[in-house]
Amino acid sequence: MGKCKHFYGPVCDDGYQYCEKCGEAKSVPCSHPKWILHTSFSMSNMMSQGITGYKYVQRCEKCGEFQITTLD
Repeated sequence: MGKCKHFYGPVCDDGYQYCEKCGEAKSVPCSHPKWILHTSFSMSNMMSQGITGYKYVQRCEKCGEFQITTLD
C-alpha cells in the first residue's frame, strides 16, 4: 500500500487543514487574530511606594493562549 502524497485544502474554521485525497487533518498554528484583556495590575516599588509599571494579561479569543505584556 502506498503512502498518500497529501494535498491539503484551505484552513477550516476548526483550525485544521484536511487532505483532499485521504482526509488526514493537519493542525495549523493560530495567528492570534484578537486578544482579549483577561486582567491587569500595577507594579509598585515598596521603598518609594510609587507605581513602576503595569502588567496586562491577555487571552487569544481563537485558541485561548495567554500573553503577558509589561509596560514600564
